[in-house]
Amino acid sequence: MGSNVNKIQGFASRGELTAFDPSEIVIVGLDVPLTAENWWAYCPRVDEPIEEEFLADVRANGVRQPVAVCRDGNKVVLLAGRRRVRAARTIRDEQKKEPIKKLITVRAIIHQGQPEELFKINVSENATRKDLTPIQRANLMHQAMKYGADDTQLATAFGVTVTTIKN
Repeated sequence: MGSNVNKIQGFASRGELTAFDPSEIVIVGLDVPLTAENWWAYCPRVDEPIEEEFLADVRANGVRQPVAVCRDGNKVVLLAGRRRVRAARTIRDEQKKEPIKKLITVRAIIHQGQPEELFKINVSENATRKDLTPIQRANLMHQAMKYGADDTQLATAFGVTVTTIKN
């Protein structure tokens, strides 16, 4: 991991943005397996293909919107913005001969909190970008329950009733 990991705590307390090499940001389900310790950062769309139009836009304009991350030990873990980070990784690989100052980076908003709070950020931000299919939504709820989230936490995160979760 790069030097930004060591700075994250200071940025998080002030709510500032910092820029990362996209390869420094860990994506659960892609870079590391989904486990009981990181369930709150998982998205079932993690390995969906990235559209060429989106890659072309990021090539031309960079990653315009910051992603959401948190610190988990010595890692910077992605909460929301998987497509942006994956596109930036692809482009950075294409830029191998560019000077370091010209390489694409990803700005990130640093979040802190308990797993349930981080999961809520993951779900709410990802839901505003592209709706999960009913199967993906049910899978995400199941994964969260498997790793300790209760019905009330899930209802709050997904903006539904506890009855909906139980059903």
